[in-house]
Amino acid sequence: MSDLQKQRLGILWFRNDLRLNDNLSLDKTIHLVKEKKLDLVLPIYCFDKLLFEGRSREAQLPKLGPFRRNFLIESVENLKEKLQKKLNSNLCILYGEQDVEIKKLIEKILTENPGIHIEYLIASREVPSDEVDLENKVKKYLDSKRIKNFFLWDNLMIHPDDLPFGHFSKTPDMFTQFRKSVELKESNYNVRKSVQIESNFSLPTFSQNDIVGQSIPEKAKITESPKSAILGMKGGEDQAELRMQQYFFKTDGLFKYKTTRNGLVGTEYSSKLSMWLALGCISPRYLYWKVKEFETMKCSNESTKCLAFELLWRDFFKYHSLKFGKRIFYQNGCYTGAAGYQMNWKKDQRLFEKWINGETGYPFVDANMKELKETGWMSNRGRQNVASFLTKDLEIDWRFGAEYFETMLIDYDCTSNWGNWQYVAGVGTDPRADRYFNVIKQAYDYDQNGEFVKLWIPALQNVSDEFVHCPFRMSLVEQKSFNCILNKDYPLPIVQMKHKWNPYSNKANKFAARQKRAK
Repeated sequence: MSDLQKQRLGILWFRNDLRLNDNLSLDKTIHLVKEKKLDLVLPIYCFDKLLFEGRSREAQLPKLGPFRRNFLIESVENLKEKLQKKLNSNLCILYGEQDVEIKKLIEKILTENPGIHIEYLIASREVPSDEVDLENKVKKYLDSKRIKNFFLWDNLMIHPDDLPFGHFSKTPDMFTQFRKSVELKESNYNVRKSVQIESNFSLPTFSQNDIVGQSIPEKAKITESPKSAILGMKGGEDQAELRMQQYFFKTDGLFKYKTTRNGLVGTEYSSKLSMWLALGCISPRYLYWKVKEFETMKCSNESTKCLAFELLWRDFFKYHSLKFGKRIFYQNGCYTGAAGYQMNWKKDQRLFEKWINGETGYPFVDANMKELKETGWMSNRGRQNVASFLTKDLEIDWRFGAEYFETMLIDYDCTSNWGNWQYVAGVGTDPRADRYFNVIKQAYDYDQNGEFVKLWIPALQNVSDEFVHCPFRMSLVEQKSFNCILNKDYPLPIVQMKHKWNPYSNKANKFAARQKRAK
């Protein structure tokens, strides 16, 4: 049988685009079907063995912790369900090294189905260097089998072809320069319209039972995980849409985002949409246009501009990664100046574990680390502070911190995570030796009465506002009075901070100064 007589099959490979709405790979596939260039489609997803079983390069930590693992599995399950209900289709689920499993799948289909010709593989293009390497391996194999492919940019707000400076290799090193170059006017960017999947469309699906009939592989089953402060937020496109509608249009969280985004307690101080964005359960373009819809329906204010601004930061880190490739993982980062090479990074396992376990003796650091360990979440303010403490006060290799975040964060996004760690550590393209977060001052600025630290450190429950963020200043009498004995109920500091903190220069502690003068 000649290829012209065979049914033409397209493989739709879902990666970090676990959604139907505004999915350019799916949209391309549907167009190929409508143009009669495809007769059948096989949607696939491969759980990456290297992610589920691998270890990080430097700290040798598991690459995937329980929170993101479960969120990913929930997202894939929701994708399969939506394919079945919305498109009368299905999802072939694989487990293993992705390029190997795709090759095995193609060989199986061709061997067992002589009436099938695989015409296309369609997928989204990824940004991190490891993902780019994977794409190149798959493309090389596809070329050897004469299978055409489309890899489409789908997880960026601004399409690479729309960059005013041309190729992404010319991305400005500084965010401010990047923003000014892409900004049409304040908080308005050249973002392509999101695409919608038409209702009542049925995707003609390849239906060999032993290929599309599998459930989630055993090695990728949901695991027991500790309590979560995210209050039941689950993976999947449906949950992403619900959260967006709730935060934007029902609670008006978007309206006050700029004033609440530095919050620490609860779910409503920020959108939390980053966890769905990270897996592509919702697209950045779709979110951008929903912000614009809010501005049209209700109002445009500093908060709506701020959320669009954060989406642009996300794009910046992705283009930054495309420009520098594997250098974002180097100890000296993307910066090649002298300051980056003068750092004598430590790899002190004892101090690193104290930081991980929230046993540093600095409550603001410890509370944030305990929240991360128990929930998979940490506020943006918390992330900046614990990263600064690890790199500037403990002087531990910043990559250890980035890898721990990779393990634990439910919203881990490779380029944002590594870009932010470089920024704080001073090895990025915007190096500043004086970039330092004084964790005690920050604590009194953003958790004045200790509500957050007391939530995660019960030993500090009775400690007064004056000492709650610096319990090491308490006398023995005060320790007994507050029922918090240092080195017993709460640890002493494991290191002296690089920059001293004057309690009487802080607004939150002016009452302490008055008390001292009154004595």
